[in-house]
Amino acid sequence: MKRTILTIGMTSLLVIGFSGCTKTSGSVNVAKANAQSVKQDIKIGITTKEQLINMYGDPLIKNKINGLEHWQFVYRESQMKNRNLIPFVGLFTGDKTKIKTNIIKVTFNKNDTVKSVKFEQQNQAIGVGDVFKMKMK
Repeated sequence: MKRTILTIGMTSLLVIGFSGCTKTSGSVNVAKANAQSVKQDIKIGITTKEQLINMYGDPLIKNKINGLEHWQFVYRESQMKNRNLIPFVGLFTGDKTKIKTNIIKVTFNKNDTVKSVKFEQQNQAIGVGDVFKMKMK
C-alpha cells in the first residue's frame, strides 16, 4: 500500500514538473491579429478611436507626442515549464520561457481618425541563464 502511494506521488510530481503553465495578458482580439487583418480592419483617415476600442478593447498605452495621440494595444503570452520554478533546477534544464507579443501601434489625426497603424509580432525565448548574462553586461 505504501509503495502504491509513493509511486502515485512520484508520478504526480513528474507530471507536474514536466508540464507547463501559460500566462496571458491583453485583448484576445489583439492575440488573433496579424499584419493582414490589421491592414484590413483599420482604415487610414476613416477608423475612429471608438471603433478601435470596440475592436480591441482599451489600449494598454496612451500618450501624446507633438500634439498627436498614440495608442498601443498589446497581447502577451508566456509559456514556462513548471520545473523552472524549482530553485536551481531551471539553471540546469536549459528550458526557456517562450514569450509571444502582438502590438498594434496607432497614431491619430487631430480629428480622432487613424493617421497611421503598425502591427508588430515579437517571439522570444528566455532562459534563466540568459537573465544572468543580461545582468552581468
